[in-house]
Amino acid sequence: SAAIAAIEGYSVAPSDANFLWVKTRQPAQVVYDGLRARDILVRSFHDRGGRLANQLRITIGNREENDRLLEALDQLR
Repeated sequence: SAAIAAIEGYSVAPSDANFLWVKTRQPAQVVYDGLRARDILVRSFHDRGGRLANQLRITIGNREENDRLLEALDQLR
């Protein structure tokens, strides 16, 4: 979570679960689509609107998956 929060444009809610709620500066759909194009699947509830329009639910993966995610989020900011 600290690595995601260190990327400009993202913040992470505290979590003790195996997933993180990540707030995005831009619409979550934009980030979601960019991640999906890179074969990185996360959950997005942007179509529900409200506060969820700028949040993604990201499950914590293994080191390689997490590194790919961090690189992609940095590119999409």
